[in-house]
Amino acid sequence: MFKQGKCIPDYPKNTYRCHCPWDYNVLKNCEKDWIAFWWYDVGTMWPSDEKDVLAYDFGYCELRDPYCFGRLPADAKADHTEMLAVDSEGTTYKWSFSSNVPAASAAWRAFHDHQEVDHGESVGSIPAWNPEVLNGSEPRNDQRAFMYREENGVKSVLLDDNNCDCLSTLSLGHGMCHNGSRSASVNSFGVDTLYEPSCQSPRSGIGLTLYVRRKTLN
Repeated sequence: MFKQGKCIPDYPKNTYRCHCPWDYNVLKNCEKDWIAFWWYDVGTMWPSDEKDVLAYDFGYCELRDPYCFGRLPADAKADHTEMLAVDSEGTTYKWSFSSNVPAASAAWRAFHDHQEVDHGESVGSIPAWNPEVLNGSEPRNDQRAFMYREENGVKSVLLDDNNCDCLSTLSLGHGMCHNGSRSASVNSFGVDTLYEPSCQSPRSGIGLTLYVRRKTLN
């Protein structure tokens, strides 16, 4: 049972509905047991003192913080955890972590264990780690590659088809391409949209919130 819980912003509606943690799931106002652990509000300027998009333990952030670079709960188990992502364009994706999917395992090492995943460590994942599309368009390409490493001074996250920025679903921090970055993304920080049909970079004009829940409570 995850121990930390509080009302967290319900992005992108600019309201503060309570997304209850599993400790309090008997309350009638809980909304499907999701709780936010990571967010970057639309229009937020990149905080220059932040050097890691997964810097903080679960529950570290305050309710009205404009961003939260949090990680999954320490007592979460990979094969029993789901992640929901909602961006400011209205796209909503849901992933199920799995120890049998290489890209999902790499993402778990980053989001839960706080371990770096270098370029080339998680490429060509079979099966792909595609999200379930709850709202919006499905990814253009299968999501088979994951990275979490430092780029331009900030530890950043990328989930896409080939470890090179374009056609991604999760792009947090600074843009990355293999062991570097594309020239178009240099010094651009923030998040990208979940549905990425081209080659946009993370930026401050997009908002994103990541939620977590345990699969057994579906």
